[in-house]
Amino acid sequence: MPVRPANNVEVKDEGTSQGFVRALNFVGAGVVAAVAGSIATVTIAGGGGSATVTQTTITLPAPANRSHSVNVTDAAVTGASKIMLSLAGQPPTAVNESDDIDMLDMMGVPGTGLFTFQARFLHPISGPLLVNYMVG
Repeated sequence: MPVRPANNVEVKDEGTSQGFVRALNFVGAGVVAAVAGSIATVTIAGGGGSATVTQTTITLPAPANRSHSVNVTDAAVTGASKIMLSLAGQPPTAVNESDDIDMLDMMGVPGTGLFTFQARFLHPISGPLLVNYMVG
């Protein structure tokens, strides 16, 4: 255990010593500091945010191709948005049948009021894809 300099306090993270300081300054939303007796406890609220998942059908044009780029309209999207995409889970007889889709990669490129869905496939594909996306 480190030796405490005079008039300094030990800083711990989950009980592990981080060193000694003369003062502490906690900043940021969701930070609460309290002193009880000779112990200071700082609580930082966990992320309690929520996210909305949207499901949409993206129609890949014919003729079948290995690479597609399709615009998806969504007023919540700005040029600075982050788009998270995934294929929607479906029963084997529905759209996105797992035996038919060999996807190499996909991404959403944000614009204003829309994002561009870009995807590459191992084999040529056309027709509908059921996709989940979140805008952040």
